[in-house]
Amino acid sequence: MTFISFNRLFTGSMLVAVLGLQGCYEQSTKDSESSVAGSGSQHSVGDTASKKNIGGKVDISLHPVSQTVFLDKSVTMNTSATSKGIIKYQWRKDGKPIANAVRSSFTINNAVMADSGSYDVVITSGKASATTHAANLTVAVDRSARLSWTAPAKRVDGSALSATDIAAYRIYHSNADGSIGRDYKVESSLLSYELNGLPSGEHHFAVATVDLNGEESDLSEVVSKQIM
Repeated sequence: MTFISFNRLFTGSMLVAVLGLQGCYEQSTKDSESSVAGSGSQHSVGDTASKKNIGGKVDISLHPVSQTVFLDKSVTMNTSATSKGIIKYQWRKDGKPIANAVRSSFTINNAVMADSGSYDVVITSGKASATTHAANLTVAVDRSARLSWTAPAKRVDGSALSATDIAAYRIYHSNADGSIGRDYKVESSLLSYELNGLPSGEHHFAVATVDLNGEESDLSEVVSKQIM
């Protein structure tokens, strides 16, 4: 909770938070044993003991799909297939096998730019095999900031400040090198605001409340976000 002094008009508290967009995307899969890449190398369909030497046609029911993930976030890709025998999965990036990526799902944690590329899966059952469609993974820099805040409930004299007394909110935006100095007017019915396409560097934000007479409160505490 951030306590602010309101310019002889309001008193109370205003909580301001800045959040980045999430960059983790997951897909559902019909494979009940789907999990992140880890130990183990095969998935059994049916009774393993009776079918361990049986191979058959591989029918792919789920192909991985192209996705975009933000830098340092996580992303999961999935596939699924059926066959009469034991099914084995091998994920590949740009045509090269990925070590230990032998489950029906593959997760990248803390994505880096080098993780961008084309991913597919070679699925085998006995002597039969099939390859999924390729999915393109793009790793991007999150250049957005989402601000949220709570409305003040009192004026400086202690009297109640209702929602109908608030005309608008004003967001102030600056950056570390001083090249940005902007403000944005936000409707009184809104308690959040998203800024996109921010350039690299450290960005600072603060919120003020404007009443029906056009009087503006002091700023909330400044919050910051680093854009890579």
